[in-house]
Amino acid sequence: MDAQTLVNISGQGFKHPNFCNPKVRFGQRAYTPTIGSDTSLQVEAAPAKLPGPVVVTMSGNGQQFTPDRTLHFRDTQNTFEYYQPYLVMGVQPNVASNSGNTPLILDGILFDQFKYDNGTEKRVPIQCRFKD
Repeated sequence: MDAQTLVNISGQGFKHPNFCNPKVRFGQRAYTPTIGSDTSLQVEAAPAKLPGPVVVTMSGNGQQFTPDRTLHFRDTQNTFEYYQPYLVMGVQPNVASNSGNTPLILDGILFDQFKYDNGTEKRVPIQCRFKD
């Protein structure tokens, strides 16, 4: 079973009485969100078949979605990026403080997807889990 990603969305008016059939669309795929408050909601996005950016749009009635204002996926507020799983082949240093905040250097493949088309690096947080 493919894992879903929990996405938090900020805005306003999510608890308005006319906000009756909310939908969030990632590209062309629509999901029903869970409303947390008047300014936040959550949606579980399923994996994509291909990596890359998609525009996120919303609907308060399940039919009319917000317009796509993204130009070439540079508007990070309305863009969600699917990444291809990468392979970590090495980590430096091999010891670190148990208090955290130790910078790590990861060596592996498929990290080049974290660059823009012009070669500049995207600042992408990478979540790491360490096991004994």
